[in-house]
Amino acid sequence: MIRLLVTGGRHYANRDRLFAVLDAVHRKHAIEALICVRFGVSRVQLRSERRDREVTRPRQAAMWLARRAGHSSHTIARHFGDRDPTTAIYAARNIDRLMSERPVEWGMLMTELAAEAGGMGTPLEMPR
Repeated sequence: MIRLLVTGGRHYANRDRLFAVLDAVHRKHAIEALICVRFGVSRVQLRSERRDREVTRPRQAAMWLARRAGHSSHTIARHFGDRDPTTAIYAARNIDRLMSERPVEWGMLMTELAAEAGGMGTPLEMPR
């Protein structure tokens, strides 16, 4: 259906933009699915207003991955329960802090997740 929409006998100047948007949407959902499997939470829980650590840490990890994939704080916050964009910024910083404080636990985990997420389309760049 998308192919028909894009090509459909006519040339659309925004075809590349459409595919970029579809790739971005796919990447957010793929990151979300990866986090759900790894942490044992549901998509509904990730997008919920729950604030307990069982849900908050996986949500922050998903936001960190989405940020590393190039999504803006605004789109990340909107995707994960229509939150304030500063929540996505805080989540990324918090995961960075956890990675530096507990490199064996969080550093390795996030490196593995970033590598797995990197195989879902365009590669992710790890922070230096």
